[in-house]
Amino acid sequence: RVARELDVAHRNTEALGSPDAIGADAQRFERLAANAANTAEASFAAATALETQAEDAKAKLSQTYNKDLALFNKVSAQYTDAQNQLEQAHALVNAFNARPS
Repeated sequence: RVARELDVAHRNTEALGSPDAIGADAQRFERLAANAANTAEASFAAATALETQAEDAKAKLSQTYNKDLALFNKVSAQYTDAQNQLEQAHALVNAFNARPS
C-alpha cells in the first residue's frame, strides 16, 4: 500500500512538474502580469493624452465659433445700417419727386 501511495505521489509530482519548472512558470506569470500592468498604464496614458487633445480642440473650436459669431453680428449690424440708409435715401428721393414743380 505504501508503494502504491508513493507511486501516486510520484505521478502527481510529475504531473505538476519539477520545482524548477513550477518556479519558471511562476516567473513567466509574473512577467505576463507585469507586462499587462505596463500595457494598462500605457493605455491609460494614451487615453489621457487623447482626452487632453479633445479638450484643446473643443476650446479652439469654441474660440473660432465665438470669433465667427462676433463677425456675423458685426456684418449683420452693417447690413441693417445700410438698409436703413437705403430707406432714408428712398424717402429723400420720394420727397424730392413729390415737391411742387
